[in-house]
Amino acid sequence: MNSSSILLSGDAAANYTYNTAATTLANITQATLNITANNASKAYNGQTYSGGNGVSYTGFVNGEDSAVLTGTLTYGGTSQRAVTAGNYTITPAGLSADNYTITFINGTLTVTSPTIPPTPTPTPTTPSTPLGSLTSPAYGAAIAYAQRQAQTTGHSSFFGQSAGEAPLTILGTGLNTSGYPALTVLVPDGPGTAEPAKPGVAE
Repeated sequence: MNSSSILLSGDAAANYTYNTAATTLANITQATLNITANNASKAYNGQTYSGGNGVSYTGFVNGEDSAVLTGTLTYGGTSQRAVTAGNYTITPAGLSADNYTITFINGTLTVTSPTIPPTPTPTPTTPSTPLGSLTSPAYGAAIAYAQRQAQTTGHSSFFGQSAGEAPLTILGTGLNTSGYPALTVLVPDGPGTAEPAKPGVAE
């Protein structure tokens, strides 16, 4: 910076002469500006990562902002083309300004592991109430019939036929606390149906 037009004033100004061609220099240094890449994250999806998540600025003076910067913001670092889960650097670059010394600061890309859904609990293929109990839905009607037969006739066993299936055997073992026959059911292999094809035979 050059300074000129030097003027003297005061009562003793007439006693002095000065060199009107004198110059002086002032050294104005650049301000420091930090440009930091914003952190980013993504879930693993098998696709490569590129670019960045913007930047933040620290150090502008005199009310200035990014409008004084020239160039094009670019991103580099290990984040570019990253695929697998892990942490990677996002390195900003490409910007400059006459009045600033710029320091670029890395950000971090975090690629998270994929979420593995829990293994579903298999649906039971057998009834929650085993075949052969008095509450079995597959043989409920036949068992109810056997209860009535055993209670009214006093027979010790009943042979019922489920529609289209092998016969089931119900053995009486006396009366339970409700006054109904206590029955043991011997169930054949294969499912039964709710209604017997025929009433069965009491013994």
